[in-house]
Amino acid sequence: MLGRVDVGLRWLAGLSLALAVPLACSSAADLGASGAGAGAGATLGTGGTDATVPRSLDDETGEWAEDEFSEPPDADAGALGRNRFCPGVSAVPRQREFTVGDPDSFASPAIALELLRAGVAPIPQLVRSQDFLNYFPPAPPYSGHANTTEVSSATLQLRHLEGTSYDLAVSIRASDVAPPASARVVVLIDDTASMGDAAAPGSPLGRAKRIASRIIELAPPGVLLRTVTGVAIASPDDLQNAGLEASINLALASVISAADTAPLDQHDRLFLLTDGKDDPAFLPPELERFPILDASLHVISVAAPLDHPDRYFRAASNLGRGHYVHAGSELEAQVVETQRLPEMLMAALRDVRLQLELPWYFEVEEPPTEALVGDEVGASPKKNLGSGASHTFLFRLTACHESAVDPSALLTATLSFVDPSGLRAQVMISDVAALLLDPKSSDDLLRLRAVYTAAEALKTLDRDALLSAHGAVLAAAKAGTGDPRLVDLHLQLAKHPLLAAP
Repeated sequence: MLGRVDVGLRWLAGLSLALAVPLACSSAADLGASGAGAGAGATLGTGGTDATVPRSLDDETGEWAEDEFSEPPDADAGALGRNRFCPGVSAVPRQREFTVGDPDSFASPAIALELLRAGVAPIPQLVRSQDFLNYFPPAPPYSGHANTTEVSSATLQLRHLEGTSYDLAVSIRASDVAPPASARVVVLIDDTASMGDAAAPGSPLGRAKRIASRIIELAPPGVLLRTVTGVAIASPDDLQNAGLEASINLALASVISAADTAPLDQHDRLFLLTDGKDDPAFLPPELERFPILDASLHVISVAAPLDHPDRYFRAASNLGRGHYVHAGSELEAQVVETQRLPEMLMAALRDVRLQLELPWYFEVEEPPTEALVGDEVGASPKKNLGSGASHTFLFRLTACHESAVDPSALLTATLSFVDPSGLRAQVMISDVAALLLDPKSSDDLLRLRAVYTAAEALKTLDRDALLSAHGAVLAAAKAGTGDPRLVDLHLQLAKHPLLAAP
């Protein structure tokens, strides 16, 4: 569960002073009516607004009827004045801290889309909303109040929905970073009987051969190949279905323990290409080596979507601190080859965390089905972003009262991470009005919320929820630039049996 972090700006001071790392920051004077100014070398996004504040008077009550960007004209204007709308709520900015939520998991939307294309309803228990946000990231260039360094780019976006509800998104994208030549890359390929004919390109083993060849193309020289049955191969072309059954878990334990294939440092990678026909309860204890080293076991499923052992794949990738992706079809194999493998070969940003400082009148809502990843005691596992990878934190904010919303209040997002040069942080500060006035942010957040809504609807088997999500995805596709991924999601949702039925 999430806990409130009451360290405030002392968190930033400690990060800067104790570890002697540069923080992009700005004084209050930088955030005046003409926008935030940045000094030489600063990377802080702009903030502030010089827009005229509209007001109107309600003659019947004698009180000010405020619109979205209005300010109270009375003597006790500001947080203390607006606090009268929310008695009992402290007029002190709220600090919350989060870790990245499963940034390496992409499988559930890939499986869901494959099933929908076949007119089959995805299994609700296997749908993950965060996976959908990972699979459908914001398209660069990012809009909103941006912050860019040589290692990453990030944005802060806010959108008013209705009443007291707001959507907030913080997105970060890592720069492209090549793995070092010393990185040890091992590919373990399942060649057991269930993997099918190695000569058939559409079989699980045929797709595994193809993806293994692509890993060799992208990785540093010296990729080591191993098979689950123990048959020695020098190239993916040597793969043949052994016609035998063997334990994936025992093969994993052997590869992780052997002197020539064991991971040695954080740059080492083990890829497992399999249909996952083994018991997740008996995954080898040797997997503990990966979180200790901050190395990665990446799990690539080549199983058919209707015969997909999600528990095995998810458990193995969680223990191995790596990606979980699905390549059960030609289309999804292409996505893995072009988009996922470069991310999997190198972690560009390590231990990514977010701290929010929200105006006092905002609270973060708990999501309906998947808990936010909060950092109560500093014990949350490290979550990394691969080369060129992106991650989006999507929050639903609730104001304690519509009239308490102060458009001049500041909202701060601080992303901390370890990049190849050491510990760093990116700070974005803007006032609420400036964020709300950005039309591109509104489009981006409409898109993110539509994707999230689609995932939540697929968990319900409720026709009304699916219809609503179908319409939300269509509206988001029309509001943006005709994103082909959203268009495809809209088309596939229409094939859900509950919607396709007359």
